[in-house]
Amino acid sequence: MRNFKRRNSNYKKRSNKPLSVIYEKFIYDGNSLELTTTSEIDSVVSLDINGLVEKENIGYEISDKDKIKLLGEPVIGAKIGIVYLS
Repeated sequence: MRNFKRRNSNYKKRSNKPLSVIYEKFIYDGNSLELTTTSEIDSVVSLDINGLVEKENIGYEISDKDKIKLLGEPVIGAKIGIVYLS
C-alpha cells in the first residue's frame, strides 16, 4: 500500500487539546489490507474506496492507534481516501 498524499488542518477540542483533521490518500497494490496512517487516529470521519464511502465495522475497522484494516479486498489500483481526527 502506498501513502499517496496528506493534508491537514488544526483545530482544538473543547478540552483545549489540539485536534488535527487529516486527509490521506492510498493506492491499493494488492499486498496488504492494512493501512498505516502517519498520525494516531482519534476517530475516522470518512473512508472511501474509489469514491464510495465505507462504514466502520462493515467496510473497515480501526485495528490499532495508527492502523485501519479493510474488511473487503478492493481492486488493485483502487484509490482509498481517509479523513480522520488526530
